[in-house]
Amino acid sequence: MYFGNALNSFGLSYLCFAYRVTHSGGGIPEEFLSEMFENRTDTSEEGISLLISRKLLRLMNGDVRYLREAGKSSFIISVELASALKS
Repeated sequence: MYFGNALNSFGLSYLCFAYRVTHSGGGIPEEFLSEMFENRTDTSEEGISLLISRKLLRLMNGDVRYLREAGKSSFIISVELASALKS
């Protein structure tokens, strides 16, 4: 988990949040990954869930990445949250 924060000139406070979920199994099937990370229109039910999640994260200046390593796989989810400072 990672947190970082910043303040801009408009009085908004930003929090950058990143979370890593690691799985020690076979990983995500390749067809679901291609549905999520490519612009396809013929997505399955599982693939559409991943696609919608990624689009929502991108609307919040975030993203989701997938890493496949020897014997494990990980999703890294990041999002930028903002709030106005109280005066």
